[in-house]
Amino acid sequence: MENTRKHIITGYVLFSLFFLAGIFGYGLFRINSNTIEKAHEIEKTMELFKTNLEKEFGLSGAIDSPAVDKLFLEYLEKKDAHILVLVVYSQDSKNAAILKAKGKSARYLENSRTTNWDAKPDYDTPFGTNVFELKANLGYQTRNLPVRIGAVYVNFSVQNLHSLMWEIFYIFLGYFVLTFIMIIFLGLVFQNTEPAVIHELPLQTEQVHSPSFDQFHDSFEDDFSFPDLGPPPRFDVEPGLSGSPLPIEQEIFNDDYKNDFTPVGSSETQKTSDSLYNKNTGFVKAMFFRERLGAELERAASFDQDLSLVFISLNLGQVHDDQLMALSSVVHNFFTFHDLSFEYGNNIIACIVPDEDIDLATKTCGEFKNAGNTKGFATSIGIASRNGRILSPDSLIGEAEAALKKAMNAGENKIVAFRIDPEKYRNANG
Repeated sequence: MENTRKHIITGYVLFSLFFLAGIFGYGLFRINSNTIEKAHEIEKTMELFKTNLEKEFGLSGAIDSPAVDKLFLEYLEKKDAHILVLVVYSQDSKNAAILKAKGKSARYLENSRTTNWDAKPDYDTPFGTNVFELKANLGYQTRNLPVRIGAVYVNFSVQNLHSLMWEIFYIFLGYFVLTFIMIIFLGLVFQNTEPAVIHELPLQTEQVHSPSFDQFHDSFEDDFSFPDLGPPPRFDVEPGLSGSPLPIEQEIFNDDYKNDFTPVGSSETQKTSDSLYNKNTGFVKAMFFRERLGAELERAASFDQDLSLVFISLNLGQVHDDQLMALSSVVHNFFTFHDLSFEYGNNIIACIVPDEDIDLATKTCGEFKNAGNTKGFATSIGIASRNGRILSPDSLIGEAEAALKKAMNAGENKIVAFRIDPEKYRNANG
């Protein structure tokens, strides 16, 4: 009987180990299936967001318009998507810049802590979250801006974890109930089992009585008692990843830049040349202007597109950092390629406007000037364009400077465009 008991205990232990391994595999399977399901849901949601963003940008041409802000908030509040952060950023072969990002907390985007917006998004993904990105093309009139849209979303929430824990708890409860029934059953079986009794054996010469043994009973109940399970277990999980959407707490950034300002051309600016933007003004540093203008002229020539260069002069005397910061938000609303708006020195901002001729650029500048006037910015503007010509950056800069000088001499709030006949230009240079 002792050997039988040992065999039963050994079998029970082995079965329990296999059972625990099965529970562990089931948990991994449930987590993986839930993650795949959530990935399909976020893909559908982000495709719809991309379509709506392209539509809204095509109407206004501004990434910071109220309609685009409303669209971001609408998708952050979607209960089925569990989106924590939405980011739109541009990236070419050399540079990257975040154009817009909104989220439920600054903790999910590392760039919000370092304020390094002239870089790719650096996501922070704690347990239960993941990142999804897709490409988009934001088109406005004849312009086309290739961007990437990224999102940090919850792929395994606290609600999912609670559901999985309760499933495992009920499986364990069923297992222990079956174990208890088995123990009771085996106890009853062994209790009713009696050992063999040796009877008296007759002999030819004499009768010998063998010793008698008292009947005995043996049972598992004498050695084992079923443990008290107590109340169901509690599971404490880090807050912040619940199944219900989090309240909108903080906008990560709104295209404002607040760092120490270094005047254009100073030695300190040269020391920080590895940074594309001047963090205190929101404009690209002047040292990158000529090289980028040359690259954009080559690109415009290769695709047979026009290109305009706009010089904006602030008529405010001594311009302070906070004024340039406020002006940058207005400039970026009308000249939406943030990495093509540069400091130029002497209170002058240079904007490269791809795929716009002199007439369209003049119209855009007029809209910008009206918006600037409402915010107290008196400006003079000079415009020059490629107009089908093959010319160097210095030539286009000279034309734009001449137009700006004439606008400044004519008085405040003037726009002067340098218009040239391409046929006369080709004949003169033929």
